[in-house]
Amino acid sequence: MKKGLLKIIKFPTIFVLVIWIVKILEYYFDLNLYKFGVFPREIMGLRGILFTPFIHNDFTHLLNNSIPILVLGSLFVFFYRNLSFEIFMWLFVVSGILLWGI
Repeated sequence: MKKGLLKIIKFPTIFVLVIWIVKILEYYFDLNLYKFGVFPREIMGLRGILFTPFIHNDFTHLLNNSIPILVLGSLFVFFYRNLSFEIFMWLFVVSGILLWGI
């Protein structure tokens, strides 16, 4: 039971840890990662497709995103274990492209 649960929450937890580390480093070193976000229909805004999921306005924004990622991400892995990583990557890229195009 424990091993199964750990497998289910592993990927969402790692993803959330990475976005928290990025935000803590941004705060600690007084960085502004806003420039790496998606800027619709601007060539420089294309890089944001890869970076936007890791950029958050503040810790409240990050916390409000972390909980759904952990809960829904774990459910996603539970129900679609074999396809979850591939689908996540597609959603990651396609949502960024759609945001850039809007």
